[in-house]
Amino acid sequence: MVSYNAPRKKDIEPIWQEVTLTFPEAYESVNLYRPIESTSPLQSYSNVKTLKVLVPDFPVVVELRP
Repeated sequence: MVSYNAPRKKDIEPIWQEVTLTFPEAYESVNLYRPIESTSPLQSYSNVKTLKVLVPDFPVVVELRP
């Protein structure tokens, strides 16, 4: 995916950032979505207390189920 720099009138390639999510308790089910790409989960995890997520320049949704 490419972003656009309007003042410079050129495409830019954003740098994705890794983020670590740490929860107070483990979640039985965690789903990771990129709604701009698909309505289905990109990845699914179970029994999660810590999760590393690559964050682009578009929305990422983390669904937590205890």
